[in-house]
Amino acid sequence: MSQKIDRLRRSSKQIINTIDELSTKGVKFKSLDGRIDTACSDESMNLLIIALLGSLAQIERELILSRTKEGKELSGNFGGSKPKPDLNQRNEIRLKIKDGITKPVLQREYDVSKSTIIRIQNSQK
Repeated sequence: MSQKIDRLRRSSKQIINTIDELSTKGVKFKSLDGRIDTACSDESMNLLIIALLGSLAQIERELILSRTKEGKELSGNFGGSKPKPDLNQRNEIRLKIKDGITKPVLQREYDVSKSTIIRIQNSQK
């Protein structure tokens, strides 16, 4: 039993292969949303529905991946942490702190967190 057919597998080929494998072992498949029940007698109709829903699940998955990739490209967010300031930048930050530049200004200028600024400030000792 599965909540939805697209939760069983991500491609129509994988779904059909899984249903076939279950069938050869004498296991009947039923989706909780009621669209598919291999225990009923109309096997050809079930196969058609499985293929269609599997194809839709595969297309949906590909759209999600594509949109996620586009969003990451547009935002420049590919995960991971921000690059750390190099030695010259850390020295600049220390000098600017001594000159009275505030931490929020330095955070924006160097695109780092407040804790990074504080860590650089404390490391000058």
